Parts: sequence; structure tokens; C-alpha cells
Amino acid sequence: MIFKKNSILLFITFFFSICYINAQDLITLSGHQDFKLLTIGDERGNAPGTLNLITTLKHEATQQKLGFYVFGIDYEKANIKDGYERYSGFVGYTFNFVFNDPKLKITPAINYGKIVRRGKTSSSISGTIQTAYNVSKKVRLSTKFQYKQRSDLKIAYNLNVVRSSFFVGLEIALFETKKTGCSL
Repeated sequence: MIFKKNSILLFITFFFSICYINAQDLITLSGHQDFKLLTIGDERGNAPGTLNLITTLKHEATQQKLGFYVFGIDYEKANIKDGYERYSGFVGYTFNFVFNDPKLKITPAINYGKIVRRGKTSSSISGTIQTAYNVSKKVRLSTKFQYKQRSDLKIAYNLNVVRSSFFVGLEIALFETKKTGCSL
């Protein structure tokens, strides 16, 4: 219960703080599904079509020569055995002028959060590389490749495990920010 209250407080603080800083003029919301669980399942008994969805709220900072800083929050939920949830925050840098195509964005990021599984909570870090391509002003096709410390497996099975996952999804521009506030 305390963790959920802290997550709500984090979201509110994040939202109001981004409204008053000079920004890339974009707040995005994205959804990404684990591609392997969607298409073929896994060797742990999860059938094709198993939900493993990451929802991300992201703020893009001021454009620089090669790109811009990003930060935000993630919520991941997987319908795997014993359930799985992860709440986290991240910071990264988006390169958008690497291949002379500003529609293509490549974002390495580091992420810290909490995994909730089997009624227990544990800390976890991950590294992510996200690629995104603008198909319109408001919509991007996107992929995420993630290496994640699975601290829930350390608690359950005493295994120090880092797992990789590949996600596909969409990123939607919610609204633009201005130095004087937010506009919807």
C-alpha cells in the first residue's frame, strides 16, 4: 500500500515538475509488449499471447546538437506464473541526428525500480536501448531491448540473474510543454 502511494506521489511530482522547465516540447506515453511472449511464449510454461506490457511516461528535454536528455517512469506488468509487476524511473539520452534522419531516435537509458512478485518487493536495475521512428507528428513505432536484474528470482530461488527482453510498441505524443506551463 505504501509503495502504491509513493508511486502516485512520484507520478504527480514528475508531471508538475516537467510543466515548468524548458523542454523538447513533448511528453509521450508508450506501450511495449514482450515480443517473445507475444509470439512463441517461453520455456517456463508461458504460452504465446502472454501479456508482458511496459507502459512509459517520458519527458524529452531541450534539443542539443545530437539529441536530448529523457527521463520518466515505467510500469511493467506480466501475466506470468506468480504474477510480476515493476515500477521504475529512468534517465537516458536520445540521439536523433545520428543517421541524418531526425525521425529516427535511439535512446540508451538506465533504469532503477522495484519488482513486486509473490507478495515480496525487491530493488532492480536495468539498461535499455529504445529505438523509435516517427510515422507522424504524434505517433512513433518503437522497440526496446532491455537487460534487467531479476531480483525477484534472487529472493525466490537464490539466483543472481540478469535477463534480456525485446519489446515492440507504439509511442504517442500526449502534449507539448512550454516554459510557462503545459498545454494540452
